[in-house]
Amino acid sequence: MSFSLSKFLDDYFSNIVVGPPQFDRSDRISNMVVYPLFPSMLDPHPSLFITLSEAMRRGLNLHDTGLVNRVHVDNPLPASVLAGESDVLLGPTQLRSLQYSCLVPPYCRASLPVNCIEEGQPTEYQAKFSQASTCPWYLRSFKMEHLARKGEIPQYEVWEKIKSYLNMAGTVSKTHDLHEVLNETAFKMQSLEDAFPHQPGQIGIISSVGHDLFVELYSDPEILEDRYASVLRSALLDAVTQPGSNVLPPSRAQTVLVDIIKASKNNLVLQNKSLKSTGRSLAFTGNNITGTTLLSGDTLVHLSAHQRCWGQDKLFESVSEELHDANDAWSANNENFLRNLAADYSNRRTRYNDFKSQLNSDSRPNFESHFPTTEEDKDYPSARLKPLSPQLHEFFLDLFRGR
Repeated sequence: MSFSLSKFLDDYFSNIVVGPPQFDRSDRISNMVVYPLFPSMLDPHPSLFITLSEAMRRGLNLHDTGLVNRVHVDNPLPASVLAGESDVLLGPTQLRSLQYSCLVPPYCRASLPVNCIEEGQPTEYQAKFSQASTCPWYLRSFKMEHLARKGEIPQYEVWEKIKSYLNMAGTVSKTHDLHEVLNETAFKMQSLEDAFPHQPGQIGIISSVGHDLFVELYSDPEILEDRYASVLRSALLDAVTQPGSNVLPPSRAQTVLVDIIKASKNNLVLQNKSLKSTGRSLAFTGNNITGTTLLSGDTLVHLSAHQRCWGQDKLFESVSEELHDANDAWSANNENFLRNLAADYSNRRTRYNDFKSQLNSDSRPNFESHFPTTEEDKDYPSARLKPLSPQLHEFFLDLFRGR
């Protein structure tokens, strides 16, 4: 039987509860509202995988291949790792952004699809990426649209998009570094994050920014909690760099999941030969919606989607009363639900923390080479080490001959 993404999402979303609107009650930011997403029921057993940031702290290595569209991942841990499409890789070489979400199995070496987000910085072959950070939705939605329509992302168009973003944000970067926008706005965003607190058991968010709706959903609340600051900042970056006073009314956020189901009928499988057996990545588009999703068996590991709602946004002042009423009514009617969910999540989180505390890289098997040679890598011969120059070759011959 052929797989239907729309039917899968229809079944999956039937167990999702859209929470009350969260907004800044002190009028510091008036163009962003966040709706938490909750599971109607929570399985007592968490999934046994971790985020990319967590894995990098525990020994996972990411290295530059010398190619703008590939990085090597070396996972020495006995756990699968979620490399998310919102992850930005930082290090001494040119910065990269993951193209779409992937699951990296335990004890695995593979290639990950990326885009360069720092045009003016030279690539440094085998340089190690030190940490993962946040990609703004401005670029994420652009990447999703290209993946859904063509199955690839033209690098030169990514660079042009970044230049436009830097110009819009008023950020100057000699190397056209996308992450510099986050550096410049970090303090302001940190001061605004308390308006959109994380809730126990929460598995996703819908962010309303101007006329845009950004949706991010995870299979496990533990993964969202570990990534919550990054997930929130991805949308908050757009709200801060594109200031305004408009948001979409609460009723619009209630229908976005249904719209995603309809849009997902037009989808494209994203091929990663290096990780083809670990999950299924798909991109979809339709009716002003673009998105990507990562599935593993019958589990939706990660979903991201963006919907443009042209002309439907309103001044925050005109929907303020509606937002207050919706928040108060939802909280009053779902007090027991939230209390029970928090209790169930507390027990799950304890199990998950125990799982993470046992992770180490001591038991990894030996590998024959520093990097693998996958079928996918064979298509990119420029990633291989280059021969020595004639002068350097002669120098080493003389050295070994004792001259």
